[in-house]
Amino acid sequence: PSGVSSLSSRLLEEFRQQARPKLLVPATLISMSLSVTSAVRAFLSGRLLDIAVKTPMAPLSALAPVAGLYFAAALYGYVANVVQGIL
Repeated sequence: PSGVSSLSSRLLEEFRQQARPKLLVPATLISMSLSVTSAVRAFLSGRLLDIAVKTPMAPLSALAPVAGLYFAAALYGYVANVVQGIL
C-alpha cells in the first residue's frame, strides 16, 4: 500500500509539472466537437442510404448535397484529431 501511494503521488506530481492549463479548454472543446461531428456523420450516412434506397437510379445530383456535408464533417474530424494530437 505505501508503494502504491508513493507511485500515485509521483505520477500526480509529474502530471502537474507537465500540465498546461491554458490548453485544457481548447482540448476539451475540440473533444466535444468531435463527438458532435461523429453524430452528424452518422446522421448523414443514414440520409445517404435513405436516398440511395428510395431512388436506386437517382442521379448523383440528388446525393451531392448530403455527400458534400459528409465530406466536410469527415475533413473537420480529421483536422480536429490532428490538432488535438498536437495539443
